[in-house]
Amino acid sequence: MTEFILYITGIILLMADFFFVYSGIMALVGIAAILTGLYITLGDIISILYVASGVLLFFCVMGVFLARHITQSRIWKKMVLKNDLNGWNDIDYNSLNYKSYVGKKGISLSVLRPSGKVRVEDTVLDAISEGDYIDKGSTIVVYKSETNYVVVKKISP
Repeated sequence: MTEFILYITGIILLMADFFFVYSGIMALVGIAAILTGLYITLGDIISILYVASGVLLFFCVMGVFLARHITQSRIWKKMVLKNDLNGWNDIDYNSLNYKSYVGKKGISLSVLRPSGKVRVEDTVLDAISEGDYIDKGSTIVVYKSETNYVVVKKISP
């Protein structure tokens, strides 16, 4: 009866650590309880090592089997997104040509703390301020261009 209580306690501690605590301490205590139950049941260390090795080998084989075959299962196909985002790789960021805005003046459309929107030559751009915050409606100059935004500075009136 003691062995049974140790097995059940060990399994409960393992599951509690896996699902709730995530520390590993309860898992170690659970493993110790299971091994103690095995020792009481089998009586010697060598038998425990055989059983523990067999269980470890079983779980390794099952892990390899699941890793190879789970992607073909119906449950996996229901849980995993099938759409592909290949179209996102076709964007040519150089075609945006933010370099042409360097040195040009504009106005901030939002407060830049440090990022926001600016209008330069009737084009709304994403921007990051160089230095201090820039209030909405301030006159700015484009200081530098990056891949998909510009860096701006406030022009003192």
